[in-house]
Amino acid sequence: MRVTTAPTTLLAACALLAVTACTSGGDGRADAEPSASPAAVRPGAAASRAALVPPTRDQLERAALTGGDLSGFQVLSGRGGIAPEGRPVSDREECGPLADAMGDRVDPRALHTAERGLGSLESLGLAVSVSLGSYRPADADDVLKGIERALAVCGDGFRATLDGSDAAYRAVRRDPFAARGADDAVGWTATCSAKGLDMVLHLVVVREGAAVVRFMALDLAGAKPSRVPQQVVDEQLAKLGRVLAG
Repeated sequence: MRVTTAPTTLLAACALLAVTACTSGGDGRADAEPSASPAAVRPGAAASRAALVPPTRDQLERAALTGGDLSGFQVLSGRGGIAPEGRPVSDREECGPLADAMGDRVDPRALHTAERGLGSLESLGLAVSVSLGSYRPADADDVLKGIERALAVCGDGFRATLDGSDAAYRAVRRDPFAARGADDAVGWTATCSAKGLDMVLHLVVVREGAAVVRFMALDLAGAKPSRVPQQVVDEQLAKLGRVLAG
């Protein structure tokens, strides 16, 4: 799925990360290999067995979605070429956890990460970035608590910069999301303004034991507010649960 220059520029400034499913270049590659399909394991059960063990880099890569896991989506691995990797910096310290969620790591304390970009083949323009992170258990728990604290005080917005890109986030609102079987989950929306354009982002961050998964959706076509598809969250958490259960 190709995007025009204006949405691509806005995406780079707003998301401050690469949604590789909607790039035509960069280092992302199509990932069409179907994953193994062992008997389904409830993610919560897997977390209870491995909650004190941070997932390894190999586990995160094996747990990340592939083209064979989802119908109706193109799945690419890696970041792609839209924006540089790194940590966005908020102009308000208390809003830092929300700015971090826009970067390549939901929190700088991540031990390992694995990223995937999804482009919808049915709702053209819908792009979803998925980032899986491994944390020490106490850090994983604190990541979501930090986001909750930030949402309580940052509703009127903040600005974030990364490597020269600057964006304003306003109308930051909680948006509860049902992440089945997860230990904890938080969702929110924000309107990003950059380069004279606006874009509505929808983010969901989920904790499963010592793993934290960030989903971010945006509509590059700008036709309607974006939503993280329930199907994407369900499939990702189920696969993560299977991998962690061994």
